[in-house]
Amino acid sequence: MRQVNSFDENIRQINVLLVALSSHEIENIKTALKELGWNFRLISAKEENTIIQQLLNGEYGLFFINAEYLKHHPKVEKTLFYLPMKKRREQLFILIDEDVKTLDNFSAFKKNVNAVVNTKDLPYLSQLL
Repeated sequence: MRQVNSFDENIRQINVLLVALSSHEIENIKTALKELGWNFRLISAKEENTIIQQLLNGEYGLFFINAEYLKHHPKVEKTLFYLPMKKRREQLFILIDEDVKTLDNFSAFKKNVNAVVNTKDLPYLSQLL
């Protein structure tokens, strides 16, 4: 019998910030997190100041960010770029973009996120996480 340690439990209880995502994208994310068996709380935000506050002060383990939103809100992108490393290490940032290939490392590096997922591949998100 496998003993569950506290690390396993913490990984499965996660706050997720959704930045400017469509309802279709949100449903795909919910489905993926349920398939993984994670207990999660989704918080959706579209206001620039709210997003910046959540990035700086929120307790989230996972962020999903719409690439189109970042193009039109450079303050959010700058905040993401300059987050303290201590905070970055505790969080996973995933960019949702229809113009890039899923898990393209160079695109992720360029946007200062952990991973990039093409919108067409969102139904397979649980396999990518």
